[in-house]
Amino acid sequence: MFNRTGDTQVRIARLRAAGYPVTGSELDAWYVHPPDHENLATPLLEAGMKFRFDSMDPNLPLLGRFRADPDDSPWPPHVLHAARECLRRNSIAVYRLHTALERPKSRYPINLTQGYQEKFSHLGNVSDAGKALALEACVAAEDNRPDKAVNAILLAQHLADTLEAEPAYASYRSAMTIRWHSLHAAEFLLRRCELSPTNLLRLQERLLASAASTSPERGIAGDMVNWLDWAGQKITPRDLDAFGTKQGAVLSLYWRVGLKHRDLRLGIRYFDDMLAALRLPADQRAAAGRGIEDEFGQRLSHGLHPLAFMMLTAGSRIACRHATDLTRLRAAATACAIERFRQSEGHLPESLEALVPAFMTSVPTDAFTGRSLSYRRLDRGFVVYGVGEDGVDNGGLPRERRPNQGDRSFDDTFTVSR
Repeated sequence: MFNRTGDTQVRIARLRAAGYPVTGSELDAWYVHPPDHENLATPLLEAGMKFRFDSMDPNLPLLGRFRADPDDSPWPPHVLHAARECLRRNSIAVYRLHTALERPKSRYPINLTQGYQEKFSHLGNVSDAGKALALEACVAAEDNRPDKAVNAILLAQHLADTLEAEPAYASYRSAMTIRWHSLHAAEFLLRRCELSPTNLLRLQERLLASAASTSPERGIAGDMVNWLDWAGQKITPRDLDAFGTKQGAVLSLYWRVGLKHRDLRLGIRYFDDMLAALRLPADQRAAAGRGIEDEFGQRLSHGLHPLAFMMLTAGSRIACRHATDLTRLRAAATACAIERFRQSEGHLPESLEALVPAFMTSVPTDAFTGRSLSYRRLDRGFVVYGVGEDGVDNGGLPRERRPNQGDRSFDDTFTVSR
C-alpha cells in the first residue's frame, strides 16, 4: 500500500511533457550554457574573489553592519567615509564587475547532475556583488553623480535578472535580495538627486522589464528535481543524526517499511501544483500559491511526513515573497514615472491615472490584489505602494517602520521624500 507510485509517475510524466526537467541530467541541460563571450558568470566571480571588505564593520553600509535609523536619514560623515574607502580599495574589482555585467547571460560553474548534493557556493559572491553595486549607487548619489548611480542600479537589476536563469530557489532568493538592495539604492538616489528625464526613463523601463520577467518558476522546477533525487536515495547515518537518536530510529523504520513514498507523493504534488500556479498571470499567482501552501501546511501538520518537512518547509511563502518583489518593482517604476510627470508639469500628479498615457501605458497593479497600486502624497514627497501580505492598506507604511519585527501590518512601498 505504501509503495503506490502510480500517481507520482503520472505527474512526473506530465511535468516532463510540459518541458520541465525531472532528472539531474535533464536539469543540467535545462540550465543553458551561453557562449563564453556572453557568459558574465566567470569574470564576475573572478572580480568577486578580489573584493575585500569587513562584513563586521559597524560603519560600513550594505556590506557591513551599519543600518540607518530611520531608513531614509542621511549617512553620517564617518559612514560615508567608510563606504568611499571600501569602494576605493576595491576599485579594480568594481571595474571588473562592471565589465562582467556588460555580458547578457550567465551560467555559474555548478554541476546539476549531482542532484541535491550540489552546493551553490557562488551565491555568496554574487550577493556581495549586488550589495557592492547598491553601495556604489548610494555613494554616487551622496556625491551628486546621478549618471553613475543610475548605471550601478541598472547593473544590479541585470545581475538579479540573469541569476534567475539558475534553476534553484536559493538562486531566486539571492536575486530578490539583490533587487531589494538596488531598490533601496534607487530610493536613496531619488531622495538626494534630481535625475534627468532620460535617466528616469531608463530606470522605469528596466524595472518594468524585470517585473515582467521575474518568476520563481525555474527555481521551483530545480528544487523539484533535487527533491526527487533526495527522496529516492537510501537513508544515511547523516539523515538519522539530523533527527537525533529517537527520531532517527523512527525515521529508519519509516524508511524500511516504505512510508517514504507518502512523502514522495506529497512532495511531487506540491511541486506540480506550485508550478501550475506560477504559470498563471502574474496577479493571480499570489492567491493560488498561498492556497497551495496552506493546504500543504495542513497536510504536514496532520500526518507523518518527515522528509517533506525537512526539505520543503524551507521554501514556504514562495507566493508571498514573489508578490512582494513584483509589487515593489512596479512601485519603483511608477515612482520614476511620477518624477517625470513632476518635472514636466511642475507638480505631483493628483492620481496615478494622470500618468497615462504620456508617462506610462497603464497604471501597474498590486500583485497581491490585482488592483491598481496606491499612491499618497506626503509632506515631503510621495509613496507608491501595494497592500502587502496582510491585504490591508496601512497607508503606505514601509516594512522598515513597522512597530514590531514580526508584525506583517506594513505595505510594499517605494518612497521618494525630499
